[in-house]
Amino acid sequence: NALWPNVTQVMELDFASLSPYDDYQLQFTPVVGATWSNLGIPFTPTSTTSTQYVNVSGNAGFFRVKYVP
Repeated sequence: NALWPNVTQVMELDFASLSPYDDYQLQFTPVVGATWSNLGIPFTPTSTTSTQYVNVSGNAGFFRVKYVP
């Protein structure tokens, strides 16, 4: 019997100039001017930089990080 690896396409997103211990939400839109949708759950960086890994399905689009008060 053989075990086949489960391969997932992942994109690394690096963010800077964040406020440590504040909450942020990663968002995505396929085209400029369209509605933004949340990706995953909010994250809380422990420094001014943060790296997020996103599973991608081959769709092109735009990402942003939104501050969550």
